[in-house]
Amino acid sequence: MFDRIMFLPKVNNACFLDCSYCMTDLEMERLKKGDLPIDTMLPTWRIKEMCDKSAGFNRWVFSFLGGEPLMNGKDYFREVFEIIKERSKFHFTPYSTRVTTNGLLLDDEWMDLFAEYNCKVVMSYDGLGNGKKGSKKGHEIMKRYANHKAMGNVAMVVSESNYHTLVDVYKELESAGVKRFSTQYDIFADTPMMAKFGHATVELFRYIESLEKVTTSYFVYNDAKAMKRGKLSSLNSGDFLNNHLVNDYVIDYDGSIRNGLSARTGDMGTHGNLSDYQHINDLLFTKSMRRVLRDYTASLQVFGELSEVCRMTRGGGYAPDKYGYHPEFAPHIPKLTCYKILLDAVS
Repeated sequence: MFDRIMFLPKVNNACFLDCSYCMTDLEMERLKKGDLPIDTMLPTWRIKEMCDKSAGFNRWVFSFLGGEPLMNGKDYFREVFEIIKERSKFHFTPYSTRVTTNGLLLDDEWMDLFAEYNCKVVMSYDGLGNGKKGSKKGHEIMKRYANHKAMGNVAMVVSESNYHTLVDVYKELESAGVKRFSTQYDIFADTPMMAKFGHATVELFRYIESLEKVTTSYFVYNDAKAMKRGKLSSLNSGDFLNNHLVNDYVIDYDGSIRNGLSARTGDMGTHGNLSDYQHINDLLFTKSMRRVLRDYTASLQVFGELSEVCRMTRGGGYAPDKYGYHPEFAPHIPKLTCYKILLDAVS
């Protein structure tokens, strides 16, 4: 429990895009209704608190989320980076940082700031014409900074509205010079839709295999092959295996703690406030975490054609954010269906 810890500081709940599939849509609705404070910026002292309450870990990972994180401004992020740098020296703990952004506010100063502190940029992009993250401006910015030292990868949310364009989006990234591409499947998709996601992804697999030289690495393709070969340590996509069970925590602007990006409407993946604990591992002894762990182990049990992929992917990548979409103590059947299609397509 002291190998690595990932904090996902939700530095604000504000965004100017309001995408239909966004996991923060509940916060956006509350902002519109006036029952969530407009000033929802995460105080920088919370960053120090995260560092000090994870003493003893071998590595810290900070993945900054929003809303749109860049709305907090450059001075905010410079202060945050300096805090992590100072606490890293104090605790003798190495760390890495990344920020997920729609990219529309990126400029040379932003990219140079991220490069100065070795923070990688994950730019959300859904393909030209695909919603609010498919603008020409976004494409131009992605192309401009494709080879910048700070650029990590371009990420696409695969949803009902754009899954059929997956190969086209990949070709756009190729032509723009993007080196790394990742996708995330809409977590609320049902089983038939997840199956469509899977088949569309396999089409991209086949396109990649037809290339004489691959210039844009697709994480899901690489990870599917690694899974089939048992090389679990080389996974990068965030799919296939759970990555937010007992060592990845979203810290909201008010210090509340959640597994992954779970909704605020229940207690399945919520664990009180960071200020309530002396150390982050105190969470392992809470009633809510015991419930999550019990759900996780129960989700490993499935019979029939999905049994093998369930064992391989630990219940379909397991996400505790089920709230009526996926029953507690059950595997994530939609994702298992998608994963089986992907894993059957590679060797």
